[in-house]
Amino acid sequence: MANKVIDLDGIAYRVKERDNAGMWQDCYLEARPVSKICKYVDDFVGFDTGHWVVTETNGSCTQALADTRNGVLVLTSIATEDNGTQIQLGTSTTGEAFAPAASKNLWFETYIASNDADQNDIFVGLHVQDTSIIAGFGTDYIGFQVVDASASINCLSCASSVVTTSSAVATLSDDTFVKLGFKITGTSKIEFYVNDNLVATHTTTIPTALMQCSLAHLTGEAVANTLSIDYVAIAQDR
Repeated sequence: MANKVIDLDGIAYRVKERDNAGMWQDCYLEARPVSKICKYVDDFVGFDTGHWVVTETNGSCTQALADTRNGVLVLTSIATEDNGTQIQLGTSTTGEAFAPAASKNLWFETYIASNDADQNDIFVGLHVQDTSIIAGFGTDYIGFQVVDASASINCLSCASSVVTTSSAVATLSDDTFVKLGFKITGTSKIEFYVNDNLVATHTTTIPTALMQCSLAHLTGEAVANTLSIDYVAIAQDR
């Protein structure tokens, strides 16, 4: 891997090119001063509900840490169809901190698994503050969706309730972790990645509203199904 010199607001940094970095190739988190980039990473070695708003469609759903290396958060529904949990980073009234902006980049990535790929409704990504994301999406969001009765992964972007969908870009498998991420370039392009492979590009319906990190699932059957989240990482140029 070769070294590369980049200029960040007049400051030169020598960084090492990374093989197979996918959408993160030009992020250079380690090189940028904190005054230049905003970032949030959660490996779920702990789960602080003071940082997340937890909304359950039934009060008996659970959110628990797994005993596993590197940390995993498991959202478990009750055994009733269309019940489950969503979590949003922030509070119930504030904390929308991420938004595409002109001449700025934004990155999002998560690593998830489902115990039953075609019997869960799933959304992961950025979404405006909302208590029922899957049941009725809000006005502005960007992310990945899996619909009950299909294990297909869809890419979504929505601005002011106008939606662009790239359908069936990949397939979710039972109990198999998949890396889902997107890079937003300014307000003109969203590139969606699955396991570091570019699978879709949207150039319309790119929201500029402030959004929260959002992770949600509902069971698609009368079984206590799960969504497991290994990590979530977000970065945006200040």
